[in-house]
Amino acid sequence: MTGSQLQSKVRKLLIKRGAHVINTTVVTPTGTSDLIVCYQSKFIAIEIKGDGDTLKPIQAYQQTQVKKAGGYTIVATSLIQVERFLDNL
Repeated sequence: MTGSQLQSKVRKLLIKRGAHVINTTVVTPTGTSDLIVCYQSKFIAIEIKGDGDTLKPIQAYQQTQVKKAGGYTIVATSLIQVERFLDNL
């Protein structure tokens, strides 16, 4: 599955669960996660990676910054992975 296909499915799942989702792929600084989410009063940064994609150092840095500020992060490679992540928050 490509990253954009997975991102579409993840967005639909999050919205179905009542999350507020912002797609950041166009207007944010380099390395910002693909989806910024508010779910059950939690800040979540989701980086979407399709088949063969890898996390870039700037993306890893941004995720570290989110964690330092008390937020949650995930590098999503499948829809089931995101579902499990949300279920375990």
